This record gives sequence, C-alpha cells and structure tokens, in this order.
Amino acid sequence: MRGYFNWLGRGLVPLARPASECYFRVTWAELEHGENDYDFVPIEKGLAQLKPGGRIAFGVESMSTASRTGIAVPNYIVTKLAKGFYAPRRRGAPKRFYVPDWNNPYFLRRVECLFKTLGAKYDGDPRIEFVDIRMYGNYGEFHDSGDHAPVPYDDRAINLAGCRPGTVETRRTIINAQVKAFPRTRLVMMTDDTDSLIYALKLKTRIPIGMRRDSWGWTHFEKDLFREPVAPADKEMILNRWKVAPFVVEPAPAVNGKRFEAGLAALSRQVLDYHISQIGNYNFVSDGWKKFAPDEQRAMIGAGNLAGYNL
Repeated sequence: MRGYFNWLGRGLVPLARPASECYFRVTWAELEHGENDYDFVPIEKGLAQLKPGGRIAFGVESMSTASRTGIAVPNYIVTKLAKGFYAPRRRGAPKRFYVPDWNNPYFLRRVECLFKTLGAKYDGDPRIEFVDIRMYGNYGEFHDSGDHAPVPYDDRAINLAGCRPGTVETRRTIINAQVKAFPRTRLVMMTDDTDSLIYALKLKTRIPIGMRRDSWGWTHFEKDLFREPVAPADKEMILNRWKVAPFVVEPAPAVNGKRFEAGLAALSRQVLDYHISQIGNYNFVSDGWKKFAPDEQRAMIGAGNLAGYNL
C-alpha cells in the first residue's frame, strides 16, 4: 500500500519492480443484468490477472459520462425510475448520459441488494486491498458535475420529470449499504462531498475508513478539499486520517493541453502535506512515458517514491 498502483495491468510511470496492486472501476450495469441476475466476471477478471501476493481494489459507479453506452445502471433500473433522465454530453461519445432518480426508494433498495450480494462473495477476501465508497454522482465521486458542467437538474427541457440531486439521507443510505456489506475489507471514501466524507469517517467500523481524492497535482486538490464551512474538529479529523487509514489519490487528465496545473513541485509537496499512501499509475492523459519531458518524469517518479502508508 505504497507508491504507484496499476489500473488492470496498465501503468505509465516505470517502476523498479512490478506493482503488486491493480485497481479498476466497474458500472452497476456490468455487475447486474436483470433484477437479481448478478455477474461477477468483471471482478473475477481482475482477480485472474493477479500474480502471487497481489491484490485488487475496485469501485462501482451508477452514473458515468464516460461509459460506453452512457448508462451505468442496469436497464431494469431505468424502466423503474420515472424521474431518471438523459442529459447531453458537451463533447465526445456517447452523446448523452443517464442520470438516475437518486432519491427513489426502489433505486436505494437495489443499491443495498447489489452490495449485500457483493459483500457476501468478496468481503474479507485477502486478495482485495480496498473498495471505493462510490455509487453517487458522476463516476461515483459524490458530486453533481456532469461532463465538464453541472448535471442539468434545473433545465426542465432536459429534466422533464423533475429529478433532483441526492438528499443528505440518500447519500448516507448509499454509504451505509457499502459499509454494511464490507465490514472485513478496507473501504476508502470519496472526498468531493464534505458532509458525506465526515459522515463516513465518523462511522464505527472494524477497519478505519480511508480517503480517496482525484485531481492530484492540481490546485483543486487542495483548494476544494473543504468547499463548505467545516467544524474545526471535523477538519482536524480529515487532515489526520492518514494516522489510521490510507489516503489514495489519482492524477487528473490534462485540460486544454495543460497537465499538473499546480506545478511539478506540487506533486511531491501534496504527497508529503497530505500523507498520501498510494497513487493511481494511470489517467495522466498520455499513454506514452516518453511523451513526458525529463523534468515531468523526475517529478512523477519522485512523488511515487515518497508515497507510503504511514500509520
């Protein structure tokens, strides 16, 4: 649980020895085809790629602007949610993505059933390093951003039935479903929704819940960690979580041709300031290591060497 980890065998930064961990995300639609018709193949594929002593980590999404079809939930969910709607993407394919009716009781019951099933099969499996607490918002990151823009909940020409963002209670129900399903497996909580983050970190669990934050190397990583007023005790709890649980990060892709927007020195500084334990070795926007300048390569390697699980 230190340094760079691969994304299902893919890694950009060259390592002194092969990474022992691989990470991936799957959509709900890939895990359940019809009601109670579960399919574990996506997770089993990850397990099958492991070398002796290796472990996987994964998270599940129920909305994704980048999914192949734009629909991250099973079709039977779409037919049951009268308020779910399709929103246009700003660019790229597919041209639109599906936004579930987060607050629908049926949707929440099926989330609970999904994780009850996953937990029954995989909780406590020593081959699983951690599971992301996802499932709400785009990519399961607990935010209401769509494709480089807010989800158009207030546009009645698109959101015809008046679907609304998930309430505080809805988000907590989604968190509870995953915490209940994996009492013997490490969980890490997404950080974009501060209320949900604080709620998850305060839960009494057998294994302390860690944190996961994307956009490492960007000013957003630090500037927006606390988007809303936070009680001093809660802020201290978040900043000191590294003492009992890992802080996992992922780099952000380039925007308008610019990468590592906070500057190359910020890569190592953020690792040290926030006691980062693991870094996803992917999503750097380029698939070629030689496409990075020598100073970028040095900064990326140096940050990985500093990352570690500091209890």
